[in-house]
Amino acid sequence: MKNHDNSEYFMKQDLLDRGWTASGIKKFLGTFDDEKVNHNYRSGATIKLYLKERVLKIEGESEFQQWKCKSKKRSESAIKRARKQADELIKMINGVEITITSLSKHIVTNQAIENYVSFQFEKGNYYCDIDINSDKEFLRRITENHIRHNLTEYDYHIHGLIGKVGKDQAYESLRERVDELIGETYPWLIE
Repeated sequence: MKNHDNSEYFMKQDLLDRGWTASGIKKFLGTFDDEKVNHNYRSGATIKLYLKERVLKIEGESEFQQWKCKSKKRSESAIKRARKQADELIKMINGVEITITSLSKHIVTNQAIENYVSFQFEKGNYYCDIDINSDKEFLRRITENHIRHNLTEYDYHIHGLIGKVGKDQAYESLRERVDELIGETYPWLIE
């Protein structure tokens, strides 16, 4: 590895920015021409370098041009599929019925306190000193969380989103719907 004049070489990221893919680099360029130390991450992999002259020559060949055109179409198709899957997931999550258990303020607040203290105990916090007379905003927050996670199917539906395309938008939609239902069922939480 030697010092390089960056004007002679493309790094892998440069190639990706030019429309190459990892498989395209492997297919058309094969191995890299040189490498240099990664000064940003000393323990990281070396930076692979490809001679610009060789890259530009390959980019001018008809076989590469055909591959790039097909690669672009595959990428566009994949994006369309992902959008469709995300839209279907949002539609599904917006269509699920969400139910909530309605309890008195006293009961649900005490359940929330017990749940919170138990959770803190599991984390090794053995001196969690909260009760019904604790800070009202804190009690409101832990009560709302308790309702969301224990008195609705929220966690069940969240678990169903893992690994799905569009999960972030679906999560937001589900969270909004559940929070709205909590506000309707327990209006004292939002007063």
